[in-house]
Amino acid sequence: MADLGITMPRNDVVAGKYRTERLGIGANATIAMMLPGAAVQYDTNEHDVKEATANCDVIGFLGYGMAHSAYKPATRDTAYTAVGDEVPVHNGGGFLVRAPTASASYTKGDHLTTDSSGCVKAGTVGTDDIVGRVEKATSSETSVWMISMV
Repeated sequence: MADLGITMPRNDVVAGKYRTERLGIGANATIAMMLPGAAVQYDTNEHDVKEATANCDVIGFLGYGMAHSAYKPATRDTAYTAVGDEVPVHNGGGFLVRAPTASASYTKGDHLTTDSSGCVKAGTVGTDDIVGRVEKATSSETSVWMISMV
């Protein structure tokens, strides 16, 4: 195994320095898409979030380790369960995030944008709203470690 020069947590989806807001899952959120690490945007008000859509104003990434025990999913691969649940949303840029993605292969340094479900996908600088940069290459994975640009 190659040394990447960074340490990735085994039981969380973020590492580094970030700001955390505690917000609610909004009425327009698709619960199955509210996965730890997913990109989110504001719902109908500034206290609620829903999964990010393509090229939207991403406000951060759903957390896992800092979730209140009453709302915390069973694992970091399990979605939050209900509208109104309090969720940690991490932002600030420059921190490591394990974001969900469609089964795809990435090379370290690839730029990422959001799809219509809060997941990240390959992005093009100058065309897409870039939310991160791949930090660990993948091959047909369902999550990718990236550096947040949000």
